[in-house]
Amino acid sequence: MEILNQLEKGDIGVDEAVRRLGGQTEAMGSPEGARAGGWLEWWWLAPFFFGLGLTALGGWMATLGGAWWWGAAPALVIGIPLMTLAAASRGSPMVYIRYVDRRRDHGQKFFLGLPIPLRLASAVLRVVGPWIPSLDATAVDEFLMALDGSLSRDRPLVVEVSEGEEGERVVVSFG
Repeated sequence: MEILNQLEKGDIGVDEAVRRLGGQTEAMGSPEGARAGGWLEWWWLAPFFFGLGLTALGGWMATLGGAWWWGAAPALVIGIPLMTLAAASRGSPMVYIRYVDRRRDHGQKFFLGLPIPLRLASAVLRVVGPWIPSLDATAVDEFLMALDGSLSRDRPLVVEVSEGEEGERVVVSFG
């Protein structure tokens, strides 16, 4: 907090603040349970294979011709984009959310890991931006692209909120 106060007063520059904060983060290390690897990084295979199955079913139904097209068209319209989005999200940064309530004997209550399609979100904002009032006054799409360039699996951005040793704890990890 002292570094941010010094930055606000103008005692240090932005580069110096980033350097100091980066050094502190390395010394503190990653909080326990901030990131869980393994099977969550392969999540994209489930929607990919589901989309592949829908596409194959739609293709087979389309070869039958006639009224079968009424079933083939929705299967193809859903299956192909689902496969494409699943494959495209494979290399996206991940967000891991872990909620633990230590006041109860159960321990971990909630864990979720999903990809963040930052490039897709930035592209959508650029396309629909002219129709969203006062979006041009913000730099949301530039922020998303900068975030995409700075996140990595080796060095995630971790936000931790804790109510002490016996309270609730939420850890959100990007990267």
